[in-house]
Amino acid sequence: MDELKGFELNINGRLDIYWEDAIYKSTVQDVSDDYFAMSIPMFEGEYLPLARGEKVEIIYYDNLVLYKFIGVVISRKIDNNVPQLILQFPDKVQRIQRRNYVRVDLIEYINYCQFIDDKKIDDIYYEDDKNIFKAILLDVSGGGIKLKIKERVKANDILLIQLPTNEGILKLKGRIVRVIKDDDNRNLCGISFIELNSKTRERIIRYVFDIMRKQRNAALKEG
Repeated sequence: MDELKGFELNINGRLDIYWEDAIYKSTVQDVSDDYFAMSIPMFEGEYLPLARGEKVEIIYYDNLVLYKFIGVVISRKIDNNVPQLILQFPDKVQRIQRRNYVRVDLIEYINYCQFIDDKKIDDIYYEDDKNIFKAILLDVSGGGIKLKIKERVKANDILLIQLPTNEGILKLKGRIVRVIKDDDNRNLCGISFIELNSKTRERIIRYVFDIMRKQRNAALKEG
């Protein structure tokens, strides 16, 4: 969907660049009507050497809104000894309200345990802890997840969840908002994240977009 109305790139605004199996970090350095400049994207200390004409998928963070678009590299430049990439200003963007987080379906085993007393998350997670259980992750978004759980749980229970992402395992706290029995008599649990800071939420959002990109690429190869 084209939602350029209200779309602005701001100097020092955060950019995530999706390339192969990694998410590179960058920031907006300059903006004009026809182009914008960004710092050379970096991932784990490595720069992304994009060539002229190459296209990349980009997520731009703007307060309560995310923008997704395709960036086309025009050229390079050095400004105040800082190497930069010049990209064509996008003519189409997808606007995503953070209260309407993009949700992606998947099937993956993850670990969880029930929140007990007022212990910190790091005090509860141990690989040999008998209170840690396996669940099947069915979908995930920046606001919550859906799990299939065989153990007895109920609405308003609080779970501590280990979500494996390409940036490491995220230890999250969530409240069960609904429970439905499936055909196997297991619990399908809708869970809303609680006590989540913005940095961790953005890591989850990056994880969601990365899964979507990989699923789309896999579908194109098969089809």
